[in-house]
Amino acid sequence: MSHYIYVLYSLKNHALFKGYTCDLGVGFLGKNTSKALSSGIFKPLVLIYLEKFQQKKDALARQQFLQSFEGELKLRNFLVRQGIINPSGQLNLAFNRN
Repeated sequence: MSHYIYVLYSLKNHALFKGYTCDLGVGFLGKNTSKALSSGIFKPLVLIYLEKFQQKKDALARQQFLQSFEGELKLRNFLVRQGIINPSGQLNLAFNRN
């Protein structure tokens, strides 16, 4: 079974939400339809990053790191370098991986 950590971007307030799932449909796709307090008021959400792991413990450790202050900074810097978000934290609408 594969395990995933994902990063969702709020189009409403430009916040990043990091999560874990082993079911992609229930994980980040479910966040856009749920009324969860942690993400419901920030909809719509867009998937901007995904990592796959074989071991649940590795995925959970990565998620915990990304939710730390240091992890958040490294994630934001990575997303800026990849052109996914701009330095002010807004989604780069011209982003294209091709």
